[in-house]
Amino acid sequence: MKENKKTAAIVSLYGNSNFGNKLQNYAVQEILKKEGIEDKVLFDAICAHNPKSGMKAKTKLQYAVLAADPMSGFVKAVAQIYPDKKIASVKHKSVMKRFNELRFASGANRDYMESIEFTGLSLDDLIDVALEEMGAIADVLGL
Repeated sequence: MKENKKTAAIVSLYGNSNFGNKLQNYAVQEILKKEGIEDKVLFDAICAHNPKSGMKAKTKLQYAVLAADPMSGFVKAVAQIYPDKKIASVKHKSVMKRFNELRFASGANRDYMESIEFTGLSLDDLIDVALEEMGAIADVLGL
């Protein structure tokens, strides 16, 4: 039997002071349902990646999504300070240096990024995964 795999990406705008966050979570779930993906575990992870939805991260998947969301934006911010603005130019050491500069990308929630440790991975692991996976789709991201 041939397995049919689908990939989903979450684009998040958490931090808004309106109901857009909850609407976004709902919309992503509805789109996934239309694609034939109905998975409570996945839906809960989508909601938990934004604590303003009312759901707090409890599982490894929820913590992974919670941590990955701001990390992707943070890595993009690091890429934007390079002359070529390319993810390929960004090194792990640069991300870590900027992570420790609290004024840099101050809207990126570092506590959420560090919550990756609840999955058994380290912040260093998360940075490596972000650089590798974002690098793999750099053309799509415009990076």
